Amino acid sequence: MFFLFSVMTPKRALALIFLLSLLSMAHSPVAAALAQPHSANAVKTAFIFNILKFVSWPTTTQSKELTLCALGDDPLDGQLSYLVKRRVGNRKIRLISNPPADAFNRCDALFIPHGAEQALSQLGHISAAPVLTISDSATFIDHGGMIGLPVQAGRVRLEVNRNTIQEANLRISSELLQVASKVAP
Repeated sequence: MFFLFSVMTPKRALALIFLLSLLSMAHSPVAAALAQPHSANAVKTAFIFNILKFVSWPTTTQSKELTLCALGDDPLDGQLSYLVKRRVGNRKIRLISNPPADAFNRCDALFIPHGAEQALSQLGHISAAPVLTISDSATFIDHGGMIGLPVQAGRVRLEVNRNTIQEANLRISSELLQVASKVAP
């Protein structure tokens, strides 16, 4: 057993930690979302929950709630509702569906589902605000988004745009960057 850990690379160790944090939710409401076989939307929801744990917002913007906003009629087939009242640190997640564009800056994180790319033009409302933008669109980080969760070859990939995250005065853990399949400078 010791041998398995002695040859583990740092990247594999971080991937294992990320996987174990996903598995630690086995007895939670999020597990119900993950229990559906081959549900990419459930996996994306679990990714979003864990990503939120690896992001730091400026202390001036933190409240007792972490506001996750979602665009679209039924983003991720309603899976995001499993995150309501879950905790990220000492903050409870609150979900707001379809906020108006002028209210985007009151969100801590904004999920833009694939197919709602027209919303990208409305991101000017939050260009300098500390709002983490997340999408499952394949080209999201190439068009100024922060976190991409595209499906490639049947697997959800994690993509990160460091520049836009830093411009929004957010900090992302180096551990998350190391497990990302793509990191844009």
